[in-house]
Amino acid sequence: FARWLRAANRDSMASRFLNDPDSLAVDIADYWASGEDDQNRLNSALSHFRRLGPEGQELQAVGAGPRLMGRRIHDPYPDDARVIDSLAKEELSKFGPVSISQKNASNQRKFSDWLKREGRGSIVSRLTGTDQQQRSLQEDFRKFTEAEGKVVVSLDRLRQYLGAESQLKQHHPYPDDA
Repeated sequence: FARWLRAANRDSMASRFLNDPDSLAVDIADYWASGEDDQNRLNSALSHFRRLGPEGQELQAVGAGPRLMGRRIHDPYPDDARVIDSLAKEELSKFGPVSISQKNASNQRKFSDWLKREGRGSIVSRLTGTDQQQRSLQEDFRKFTEAEGKVVVSLDRLRQYLGAESQLKQHHPYPDDA
């Protein structure tokens, strides 16, 4: 399937598995329609892929046929998603599948999704900004918890991560090394 994607000039599977499962589902359907999977191996491979996602993440079925899963029920701002996912990946590599970290990442995505739906600024754009920006973020968080019920979202951990990320950018490493 990966070779077919490249030959058909489509985006890679890995980049879209979690970030854009809808377009991947379309490519899977096209792949099957092309007759390339005469032994139905993709079904089995996708079942294995589903198990690669971190435990505790919210899953959403995508596409027809085998249920390709992605962890995107919430649609956060892209800059928030990048930072939340990077932090979650870092914590996963350090601590293993810690349900608190995963639940926090899910709640952060939920908060960002709510901000986006309400037409408010992203978390990342205000988290380390001016005092006024940070106060407006806290006020939005208060409104979010009133609307959604008690949801635990660690903004402090995101703030720490953003501080470390900005220090790293000052040294101008290659993107792969960063």
